[in-house]
Amino acid sequence: MARGPAGPSGIAGVAFGTNRTNCGSPVRRNGSGGFIKVSRYVMLGGDTYGFTRDQNGTRTRLGGVLFIGQWYTWTKLGFWFRVGSGVSYADVIINSATSPERVKKAGLGLSLGVGWDIRVARMVSITPVVTTYYNGLGAVDVAGGTLDNVLTTLVHFGVGVTFH
Repeated sequence: MARGPAGPSGIAGVAFGTNRTNCGSPVRRNGSGGFIKVSRYVMLGGDTYGFTRDQNGTRTRLGGVLFIGQWYTWTKLGFWFRVGSGVSYADVIINSATSPERVKKAGLGLSLGVGWDIRVARMVSITPVVTTYYNGLGAVDVAGGTLDNVLTTLVHFGVGVTFH
């Protein structure tokens, strides 16, 4: 029986991605991640991500560490789907006219993503990735009161290298 292409047969891999969006002022999103193989069709691993923005006296830092599962749903073409959950955080400093205010909060992190292993050599693929990260921070106390059910959403575009 002929064996068709499937998910990677390597043991581990890493990825880094960046996205620059110009909506008013530039926003840059960076992130990295890693994975380990458990079968030809499923990988389990970890994913880290981050976001930084400084604008008008406000510094925003978002990030998280997640446990992920990645399924090769369309193995002949190298297409996969990823879902994960873990811990997210926010660290925001607002420099107002009266005094700076800092908000630091951890919460639930969730992610959904897709990618595609594009073979460039027998044992290597370039892997474009799109992932959405949801950071559920809950109630956040600020000088003006409490913000309930704070949720941030971060879209991350990346490119990685997968070893087969």
